[in-house]
Amino acid sequence: MRFIAKGLISGVGLTMIFAGSAFANGSRVNAMGGDDRLLLDDNTIRYRFPHYLIKFHDVNVEDGASFSIVHDYGDASVGAMHDATPGSTNWLDLMYARDNWGVIIELDHWSAGEDLAGYSGAWATFGTEAFGGDFAVGGGFASSDPVGGGDTSSEFEGHLNYRGLDGVSSWFNLGPMAEVTFWKLSDVMSTMWAELGIGANHTFGTSGTVVCGVFFGYSNTSYDEENVDSVSMIVLPDVRVGVEYDLANWFGHDVTLRAGADRMTSFSDGAISHSFSQNYGMGVGNDRVSIDGVLASGVLQNGPYIVGGVATGLFSQLSVTVGLD
Repeated sequence: MRFIAKGLISGVGLTMIFAGSAFANGSRVNAMGGDDRLLLDDNTIRYRFPHYLIKFHDVNVEDGASFSIVHDYGDASVGAMHDATPGSTNWLDLMYARDNWGVIIELDHWSAGEDLAGYSGAWATFGTEAFGGDFAVGGGFASSDPVGGGDTSSEFEGHLNYRGLDGVSSWFNLGPMAEVTFWKLSDVMSTMWAELGIGANHTFGTSGTVVCGVFFGYSNTSYDEENVDSVSMIVLPDVRVGVEYDLANWFGHDVTLRAGADRMTSFSDGAISHSFSQNYGMGVGNDRVSIDGVLASGVLQNGPYIVGGVATGLFSQLSVTVGLD
């Protein structure tokens, strides 16, 4: 969907303005490197490739603010999602899938009041099985009034996504993976982003999973104003890794530990920059319900408040998923 494409762009700083337990969610993805394409059994992939709605039927709550439900309706899967996170413009997503195709329509709306700042838009993503893997295409339009008073600007975004399921080797069993995104803001600026990579998803032992991906990207941001040069950037490479392992079984619930990292090097106008992020997480779940969290930054060094005396919460993100099958 639109937020996936814009998340990729903002993640590399382009604009001015995303198997322990049977069910999983955004916290699992973020604790394992942050790339849903590398996980083969996670419900978050349905938002990138909507035909996976037919596979994952559940109620999912993210941080107590985002709520979604997907369930069977005859031979089809139907669903809806609402995001009440402060600052979110996502009002309602409508989801439908049947056989090997699916579609998600996102309706956005936010307003600070009459004659005040506001935003509204509509976006759609269609996904299906094609070219030996998963394929999705989408886009949409929006209008915004950032300060109120009727001075509106328009926005357009379109994107393509592909994930091959026949890898280039027995180890890199995911690939190629590709994404192309185009975003334009009125007569102000436009950005094109392209990414290509390969990935691995490997199980070890009886309850462990390791994922990794290597990606290369290129972006170009151009401005409609005269005498303003375009800005290009090359990402070479972006490496994402993650691992999880079921540590124990506690009264019929698997206790899973997770870790992930993302290391990116980028080149822009002769300058080189490096970025690194890492996350740790844990989950408790069975074949019906899963509670997963991303540990807050610093909690491993300082401990909870009662131990370290530092007012650090235990989790920076918490997700709950209940299966409906």
